[in-house]
Amino acid sequence: MKLMGERYDALVSRLGEIRNINRALAVLSWDQQVNMPPGGVHGRGAQIGTLTRIEHDMIISDETARLLEDAAKEIEGAPYDSDEASLIRVVAQDVKEQTVLPSDLVTKMRNWKSRGIRCGQRHARTTISPRSRPF
Repeated sequence: MKLMGERYDALVSRLGEIRNINRALAVLSWDQQVNMPPGGVHGRGAQIGTLTRIEHDMIISDETARLLEDAAKEIEGAPYDSDEASLIRVVAQDVKEQTVLPSDLVTKMRNWKSRGIRCGQRHARTTISPRSRPF
């Protein structure tokens, strides 16, 4: 049974945009761990921090809340375990959890995590014997 309508599709589109930012963050993080020279840590941390803030702001935005509410109304009466009802439940919980976190805090945490990754790699290179190094 296909329950999707215009409002549900709008929510899915919004979630796709958020997912795209999340995937860009994954690529930046991977590149930092694999290819980036040590001098780029602060700049990469700023890039990751900015995209994290954008992603977080999109998740907790009034627009996402409105799309979620409209989509929930549109699929009202759908079976509890339908894909559509399940998506709305999960997204609503994610939004609720993210809303309690200030964007500045989320940005700073991700930025520091990014810097910490490089520090950990540098420490591992100086404390692990050359024969046992995985890199």
